[in-house]
Amino acid sequence: MTLLSRTSTGPSQRTAIFTGSLNKNQSNRDFPLIVAVWELSAELEFKRVPSMTVPLLRADGTVMASSGGTGVVQLRTGCLSGGPYVLRVGGATSSSFLLTARYWE
Repeated sequence: MTLLSRTSTGPSQRTAIFTGSLNKNQSNRDFPLIVAVWELSAELEFKRVPSMTVPLLRADGTVMASSGGTGVVQLRTGCLSGGPYVLRVGGATSSSFLLTARYWE
């Protein structure tokens, strides 16, 4: 798991770009974020597998939103309360991926 970059596109909007891979020993990867309020969007790009998933979880494990599919998977959610969240990449046993998250911090 590697954080490629984190940039600011405004006074409090953030973009975080993560890269990683999944294998038979690790079929999920978690990426923690501290979200202030309002909305989060994520885009998951991957190759070599038919589909993958990217749910957004609260720190207590509650799934707040989820998306899955082929090619590029998009997740958008609004009206979040502030606090720690986790984007979890999964659904494949052998794939590399690029995850881009945009959120308010």
